[in-house]
Amino acid sequence: MPPSRPLPTVHRSVELIPSSDPTSNVRVNQTAAVPPIPRSGTYTLIRILNTSLNPVDYKLASLPQPLPRLLVGASPHTPGLDFVGRVWDTNDSRLKGGDIVWGYVSGSSRDGAAADFLVVKGQGWGGKIPDGWLEMSSRTGRSLAEFGACGVAVYSALQPLLSGDLGFSRTWKAGGSNRASGKGGKVFINGGSGGVGTFAVQLAKHCFGCDAVVASCSGANADLVKSLGADEVIDYRSVNVVDALKQYVAKNGELDLVVDNVGSVDLYWNSHHFLKSGSAGGKFIMVGATISLQTMIDIPKMLLWPTVLGGGKRPVSLFALIAVPPEQHDIVGQWMVEGRLRTVIEDENRFELTDIQKAFRKLQGGRTRGKISIQVNEDGR
Repeated sequence: MPPSRPLPTVHRSVELIPSSDPTSNVRVNQTAAVPPIPRSGTYTLIRILNTSLNPVDYKLASLPQPLPRLLVGASPHTPGLDFVGRVWDTNDSRLKGGDIVWGYVSGSSRDGAAADFLVVKGQGWGGKIPDGWLEMSSRTGRSLAEFGACGVAVYSALQPLLSGDLGFSRTWKAGGSNRASGKGGKVFINGGSGGVGTFAVQLAKHCFGCDAVVASCSGANADLVKSLGADEVIDYRSVNVVDALKQYVAKNGELDLVVDNVGSVDLYWNSHHFLKSGSAGGKFIMVGATISLQTMIDIPKMLLWPTVLGGGKRPVSLFALIAVPPEQHDIVGQWMVEGRLRTVIEDENRFELTDIQKAFRKLQGGRTRGKISIQVNEDGR
């Protein structure tokens, strides 16, 4: 049931207008209309506590028209794909007013979570924070902001690892042992210090039980990435990543999986030097493809060009986050409570909603360690 106080008719909502420089066209509308309650179907109205920014927030907005309109609808639209908040009103049988919930918004939605209120439809968006979180966070000092910044990034790290066929158990049982059984193989994560990469390193090491986790990042971020679970770090600023991987496999054997969070075409074309063949189970999964004319040329060639005609010599797939099964949402929450996962949010990457332009500028500048977190409201129920 909704809180005793009435629902406002207006609220604060970030508005983003697509352009070649979206940072200059983002603002907070102080008197935006509160999203209406759907007349049919399952819905949940949420008062947002925290959200975050992801690279897709500015990449989509910087595309030439009519692509932004086709992908997210008429402008302006509200960014923010991740959220944590309290249920204000719902007809979802799983929830009640006042519940703390977390989840993500579809990238094709015009209404994101960078606003005081958000309406989500159906049940595929997420659910309640896991039992034990509030007690654990009171002891450790961890914040709900972690749930408000993990949705898209953690699933974009989890699902490629799942599709890598690493030889671990996929049977997840609530309340039981969630640790992978057996050996998880060797994994290289290209781009280990960003939002997706920091989760990928933790998942591979602490949740999947991989034998070896190798990650690339700058030397300045090496200690962070090692603290998250990387066995070896390649400083891409001081050495050639391909050459470093060749040297690594010469000593340790070929890799089972490469997850590319950067979008390096050169890394794929050279992957036969360090990645097992497809028949031996090796896979190359690209998560962080840059949206540009050149990638529109390169990616079809990578995916479709036959090896005998000069194409790649290892299987490759392009990752896109389409849907999150409920069991993945549940297990990620449990891993957060158990301490296997944490959302990396540096103090310099914490912003208030009113500082949204500064947050976008930081995001667009790249080189962000972990996630950019936006506090929308304090948890005053």
